[in-house]
Amino acid sequence: EDYLAMIVKSFDEQNEIPNHNCIILKENLLISIIENENNLLPAKVERIKNVKARKKKKKADYLFFTLLDTFIDSYYRYFESIREELFDLENTILYQRSENHIDLIYKLNHKLTAIRKNLFPLKTAIAELIKSDTKLIDKKNYSFFNDCKDHVNELIEYYNSFTDMLQSLVNLNENNIVNNTNKVMKILTIIATIFIPLTFVAGIYGMNFKNMPELEWEYGYQFAIGLMIFIGMVILGFMKKKNWF
Repeated sequence: EDYLAMIVKSFDEQNEIPNHNCIILKENLLISIIENENNLLPAKVERIKNVKARKKKKKADYLFFTLLDTFIDSYYRYFESIREELFDLENTILYQRSENHIDLIYKLNHKLTAIRKNLFPLKTAIAELIKSDTKLIDKKNYSFFNDCKDHVNELIEYYNSFTDMLQSLVNLNENNIVNNTNKVMKILTIIATIFIPLTFVAGIYGMNFKNMPELEWEYGYQFAIGLMIFIGMVILGFMKKKNWF
């Protein structure tokens, strides 16, 4: 083999779509194609420049590691932004219980899914690189690539942790929805419970039988209205005593 090529995706906080980067290693030659240089931290750019300046001491394979490590670091920054969004979402769900926040949850889930689609292939690619025992990489530099592998494993642990946290927020949001629905049903039940006996009273006096003395009574209307109000107040008082609302 006379060259080694790897496509590595990187992330930045401002863009949910990953950047595509390509690193091609040949003997004493490294070719890098970077989609978005702004994705690289200034310190990392300076580190790469320093490696280039010391090219007599550091060969192209070390620069290959430096670029790979830089792209992996972008995942840490992206995870940090997701962590902040998760905490903000948790506070929002806790303090705005009357609203459904499923759109925000799906947005975060989309970000985590994008990371998962890239992290696991990256782990496999680095593992295959280490196993390849290629002559393009100095034996003493393989420890650096093992560090990259460890970093990816750590990122996968972050992913699993954030996924569990997001699932907890999904459950919390669903509980809020159920509680809000129960509150609405309770209100409707209270209204129905009050009006059922009132409807019964109105139905009786609406039959207009001849032998109903209240129909001819001067205060029959006031009596019927008062009876309805009294029944409604008794029902409300009973519910209040039972702490039903």
